[in-house]
Amino acid sequence: MVVVRAPSSSAQLSRDVCVLLGCPKKKKKRRDRAKGLVAMNAHTTRVCHGLEEIFDGDGGGKTMMDHDMKRKKKKAVLLDQFGVLHDGVDAYPGAVEAVRYLREDCGLRILILSNSSRRSDGALKNLEKKGFDIGCFDGVVTSGEVTHQRLKERPDGFWKSRKACVHFTWGERGAISLDDLGVDVVGRRMEEADFLLAHGTQGIGKPGGVGVEECSVDDMVGMLDECIHVDGSSKPMVVANPDIVTVHGGDLIKMPGYIAKEYEERGGEVCRMGKPARVIYEEALRMLGVGVEEVIAIGDSLEHDIKGAESMGIDSIFVGGGIHKDSVMTQGDRIDEDSLDRICHEYSSAPTFVIPYFCM
Repeated sequence: MVVVRAPSSSAQLSRDVCVLLGCPKKKKKRRDRAKGLVAMNAHTTRVCHGLEEIFDGDGGGKTMMDHDMKRKKKKAVLLDQFGVLHDGVDAYPGAVEAVRYLREDCGLRILILSNSSRRSDGALKNLEKKGFDIGCFDGVVTSGEVTHQRLKERPDGFWKSRKACVHFTWGERGAISLDDLGVDVVGRRMEEADFLLAHGTQGIGKPGGVGVEECSVDDMVGMLDECIHVDGSSKPMVVANPDIVTVHGGDLIKMPGYIAKEYEERGGEVCRMGKPARVIYEEALRMLGVGVEEVIAIGDSLEHDIKGAESMGIDSIFVGGGIHKDSVMTQGDRIDEDSLDRICHEYSSAPTFVIPYFCM
């Protein structure tokens, strides 16, 4: 992966310096900052100060990369919530204006694409409370909504056989309802469940789905071995939120994806319903009626937002000031390119663009 720092103005183009940020594992890395020469130029990542350095802003919907490569203009944005628009409590400075810029100045449609375990209809109400103009958004697709629809519609044999579950859910954040989905919640009785359903990390649904028993993430992880059979098979885990952690105010809290990762490491079968899985991107593209070259994804998780976009052939913008802030940002709130190099290698991820925060 090659990184090019975008100039602050077009007059500075001649002073651009290309910096090698990464190369495939097991291959020798070579740097030449002075000449801007790059080895193994498989991918170019541009580090920018904000959205105005990425989009032309004349309503045409083109990015710098689209102009350079003579590609189709962008028609839509797949926009993450937590760590990009807000920290779970308050909107980030400049985020409200950035949404308006993408919509009004760049002429882009905006679809919220979120690994929230909740259904889609509540997302816009939450954003409105945080000061966002919900008229700027074309809709929402959450991993929780995709999960709900699969359980409701039962499209194939896998889903038709999901009848009884141990339900990892939320407590004080508000439990997830399974009403009218034909799923029997069995409490902690693993032997009676044919699958695990991971919506949250604060409690376990009580038998019959009436109420929630408080349960820590560590206790949930401790229950997983009961689901691995002697022959190596396991009860499948459906993960309504594949995120490992999320931001909440100034803290990072563990999410259902953390439990899924622990289960997978034990040999358990995991079915992820959100980023980076294809299922949520396919639903988003269907809703927008566009192709992969006509959208760009914006998110703060290399493992979920950026890797998921890459797997679909979708360009991406990585926001460094989200969950990876401590790993890639300097104290002056700038992207540290050496740190970006390391973490992109760690996640085998190569975003198209990188910005410190979601702002103009």
